[in-house]
Amino acid sequence: MTEEEVLNCPGLQAVAVEVPNNELVPTALRGMGHNLSMSMDKPAGEDLPLSRKLLNGCVWETGSPSR
Repeated sequence: MTEEEVLNCPGLQAVAVEVPNNELVPTALRGMGHNLSMSMDKPAGEDLPLSRKLLNGCVWETGSPSR
């Protein structure tokens, strides 16, 4: 299956994001765009502005950062 097929799988509620560090945040952002819960395997990427975009999106969805 392609990533797009997985992200559009009916009934999918969560994904595990396990990719190289430089792909982590972009991949997680795509999952967030599908309103999926995520388990991230590594630190929040290598690009601080992109990591902030992910954090801000998660805060917007939940009202507070996960602890």
